[in-house]
Amino acid sequence: MNIVLISPYFPPNWKYFAIGLKRAGANVLALGDADYDTFDPELSMALTEYVRVSDLHNYEELQRACGYFVWKYGSIDRIESHNEYWLETDAKLRSDFNVYGVREHQLEAIKNKTGMKQVYINAGLNVARGRLVNNSEEARAFIAEVGFPVVAKPDVGVGAAKTYKIESEDDMNFFLEDRLQCDYIMEEFIVGDLYSFDGLTDKDGNIRFWNANYFCRGVMETVNKDLDIFYHTCRYDLPAGLKEAGERTVKAFDVRERFFHFEYFVNKKDGRIVCLEVNMRPPGGVTMDMFNYACDVNLYDEWAKLVCGLPVLPNGFEHKYYASHIGRKIDKNYIHSHEEIMHKCGKFIIAQQPISGVFRGALGDYVYIARAEQLDQLNEVIAFIQAKYE
Repeated sequence: MNIVLISPYFPPNWKYFAIGLKRAGANVLALGDADYDTFDPELSMALTEYVRVSDLHNYEELQRACGYFVWKYGSIDRIESHNEYWLETDAKLRSDFNVYGVREHQLEAIKNKTGMKQVYINAGLNVARGRLVNNSEEARAFIAEVGFPVVAKPDVGVGAAKTYKIESEDDMNFFLEDRLQCDYIMEEFIVGDLYSFDGLTDKDGNIRFWNANYFCRGVMETVNKDLDIFYHTCRYDLPAGLKEAGERTVKAFDVRERFFHFEYFVNKKDGRIVCLEVNMRPPGGVTMDMFNYACDVNLYDEWAKLVCGLPVLPNGFEHKYYASHIGRKIDKNYIHSHEEIMHKCGKFIIAQQPISGVFRGALGDYVYIARAEQLDQLNEVIAFIQAKYE
C-alpha cells in the first residue's frame, strides 16, 4: 500500500504512525516543509520517500508532490495528517486523487461547530443551546434568551484560541472588540465536568478501541487564565451514559477507519451528557501515549495494521491502569523540583517530555505521564507535581 503522510514529524510522537506503517509493510510517502536532515532517525528510516515543499499552505505544491508519488509508486491508498489543522487539506487531496477517507463534501458537519450541533440534534443527543452571532444585536438577543454566562467561540477553530466566557456587559464589550472577524457560535454555559470519549473505528464503523478522559478543567479556562491542567484516563468509573453517547456519536457522524476525539460535559444539575464537539483525529498532546500505557497497547501500530488490512487488537484490550497528563508551566512557582518529583513519584512516572510552544497554553511547557492502578495513587502524584507556593 502507498500511504501519504502530511507533516509526519509534528507533533513529535506522530513519527510512530510512520514507523507502524513501515512495520505493516506499507510504502510510507511523506510531505512536509521541514528539512529531512532534522528528522528523528527512527522517522527517517521509516519513510520510503520524503518530498519537501516550500509551504504546506501552497496546495499546488502538494498536488504536484502527490502526482509525483503516483507516477513513481502507483495509486495512493491513503492520505493522512492526523492533524486538525490540515483536515481540509487532507480532504481536498483525497478528493483530487480519489483516495478513500473523508472528502471535501463531508467536512461541514465535522469542521463547523454549528454543523456538529445539528448532527447531534438529529441523533437525539443533548446539546447546549446556541446559535451563530455576527454582531452586537444578535449576541445580546441570545443572552436575553439564556442569560449570563455564555461562551463564544469561532465556529471553525482549534483549541481555545479567541474563545470567551462572557459573564457581564463588560465581558461582552471586550468580546466584541477583541474577537476574530469570523463566524462565532455563542452557547449557554454548562456547569459540569468535562470528559472525552476517544477511540479508533474500522472501515465498517465498528469501534475497535475506546477510552475516556476526565479533565480537571476546560481548555478555555486553562488558556485564558494561564492555569495548569491535568487529565486522566478512566477505568471502571465512567459517568452513566458517557459510553452510550460516544457510541451514538460515532454512528451519527459515520466515523470509519479513523481516530476520533469527542468532548462532553456531564451536567452537574441533572447528570445529563451534553455534547460539545467532535474531532476526527487522534486526541492531542500525549494522550495517545497515555492510552497505550493505560491499556498496554500500541495504537500507532494498530492504526497502521487497520489501514493495511491486517488484524487489529485480535485479543481485545483492557483498561488496566489510570494514566494522566500532568502539565507544568515554566512561569509558575512550584514547590517541588524535578529531582524531588522523580524521587517521590518516580515509580508512577512512565514518561516525561517538553511540550511544543504551540500547545503550551493548553498543555504546559513540560508534561509528566503517570500511571497507577488506583485513582487515589494518581491523584497524590498530580497534587505533588502541581503543588505551588501561594
